[in-house]
Amino acid sequence: MNLFSNNNFHNFFPFIATFMYFIFMSLPLLPSGMGEITPMIGVIVLAYWLIYLGHLMPFYAVFSLGLLFDVLTGTIFGLGGFAAIISKLIIIQLTKQKYKTSAIQTFLLIILILILWNLIIAFPIIIMNFKTLNYLPLLFQILCSITLSPLLIIILNFFLRKMERYSYD
Repeated sequence: MNLFSNNNFHNFFPFIATFMYFIFMSLPLLPSGMGEITPMIGVIVLAYWLIYLGHLMPFYAVFSLGLLFDVLTGTIFGLGGFAAIISKLIIIQLTKQKYKTSAIQTFLLIILILILWNLIIAFPIIIMNFKTLNYLPLLFQILCSITLSPLLIIILNFFLRKMERYSYD
């Protein structure tokens, strides 16, 4: 008996995996003061599941994951939910009428979502501290996330193939 053969687990796996990666993203793994440059692995995983199994991630699940991001990272409450909903809407529009998405298209969509997510989250800080804000941590976080995303895509492709093998749809 495989865990993916359970239909309920199969339907909730994208949400559970994204939830776990958001929690992993907020763990204090880096030295003190370096939390602002942590790669956004939760956002990468969310974008991946929205691209491939967006029908299993309804708007309320995506919004709640965005709110979880706000709580875990200490950003303004509601911005993560807003960024998540905007990400879902953009992915829906860009993947409409496409049955298969290539690895390059997935990578480019994830880059777009990472940049968009960082701009939405950092927008209030940019407005309030426009002249004195150091943009290097924001840029470094985006570049670290982009660099890490191919590895996460490979890992998530493994789970996607497992899910497709035991799919009941």
